[in-house]
Amino acid sequence: MDKLKVFYNTIMETVVLVFVFMVVVGLLVGDEAMDVGGLFALGSAGLSYVRIAQISFSAVLLGILRVLIISDLYMKKTLLIWRVALLLFLGYFTTAACIIIFQWFPIDLWSAWLGVTISYMVCFLLSTLIALLVTKKADKKYKKQLTDYKNKRGIRK
Repeated sequence: MDKLKVFYNTIMETVVLVFVFMVVVGLLVGDEAMDVGGLFALGSAGLSYVRIAQISFSAVLLGILRVLIISDLYMKKTLLIWRVALLLFLGYFTTAACIIIFQWFPIDLWSAWLGVTISYMVCFLLSTLIALLVTKKADKKYKKQLTDYKNKRGIRK
């Protein structure tokens, strides 16, 4: 049951993050991107139901990738750095495939691809930084608990 909970929570986190990001991007460049492609056809007024379904599908795929690659549920023996690199590559590939399949913008529009690449890298770096900070905080907490336990039991090292 815990695996199912981790799976579901990870996918939901990904969906929420993707939609928050899309809202911010839509508010910032939606009106300018109205005529460029189908993604922001309504400008900063919002997304069509079709686009919401497409983005949801894309976000669920990215969430599944996160569960399969990053969590310790499936790739326990693979070094974390390799799992992160694999997620970076497959996540970008999945996003690019959705852009092409759903025709979110013209394939030959290099400025849109540059924007996607930059925003993808910024989001990836921010999430990696947050994960590192959370890990450091947890590590500090557990080291303190271990020290307290050793002191309580009279264990010296």
